[in-house]
Amino acid sequence: LAVADVFDVAMQMFPAVAFAGVNSKADWLQIAVYRAFARESLLPGADLNASEFYVALNLLLERYNRNANYVSYLVAGNTHCFATSTLFYSADARGPNGTLSRSGASEASVPLATWVGALPVRPGEAVESRCHGTLLRRKS
Repeated sequence: LAVADVFDVAMQMFPAVAFAGVNSKADWLQIAVYRAFARESLLPGADLNASEFYVALNLLLERYNRNANYVSYLVAGNTHCFATSTLFYSADARGPNGTLSRSGASEASVPLATWVGALPVRPGEAVESRCHGTLLRRKS
């Protein structure tokens, strides 16, 4: 039983509850932990790179997105944690410092702190997933 399975089942058991995730597209610490676990367990992935991590992350998000009560916020870059740093206030989907968002306003430029501030979702309101790039729609 994997953590992803438990999280997925919880979303299905509680459809009226909003579930959300915040990740970097190339989170350095998640990659390092995955590599170490793979190495110690003699499993594939001991040489996982940022591109491979991003593919795996998208597969996981695709799974979670089958649940109408799940949203995610993906930040371009390799930052591990936003909640415990000032990057929480400067990050948008284009980067941890929001530097790329200055090139033009877009839906992706909604600051992370603003997006998180909309949680939990209030009656009559909605929160949408955010990323820099093409946002894929839910599959039924």
